[in-house]
Amino acid sequence: MAVRADNPRYRVWVLTNGERAKAGRAALKYSDCLEIKYAQPWAAYMARTGDFRHQSLLQGRCAKDLTGENIAAGYLTPEAVMSAWMNSPGHKENILRPQFSIMGVGVADSTDAYRKYWVQNFG
Repeated sequence: MAVRADNPRYRVWVLTNGERAKAGRAALKYSDCLEIKYAQPWAAYMARTGDFRHQSLLQGRCAKDLTGENIAAGYLTPEAVMSAWMNSPGHKENILRPQFSIMGVGVADSTDAYRKYWVQNFG
């Protein structure tokens, strides 16, 4: 991943690790594998089709055991999507799950009413 402050994937990763630090959890390492194999293609698929649903994470994992996914649409900034996820019990649980050690992020623009689709994958 390009390590740039203006990269929305990078910003979501930084914000996620900030939330984990507040909860006493270890920081997640960024996984290019999760981004390239799952998060970015799925965000692009949802943005292209409007098919807003979770994907199967069973076809070839980047992590050995646990996998998790958060998806969102309609949030225009990393801060907005992270606020929504942290205010949703299930999404927050994924972000703070102590068993997770890696994360990849996808984000894609769309021409539909949502304008932006987000994916977080965890392992």
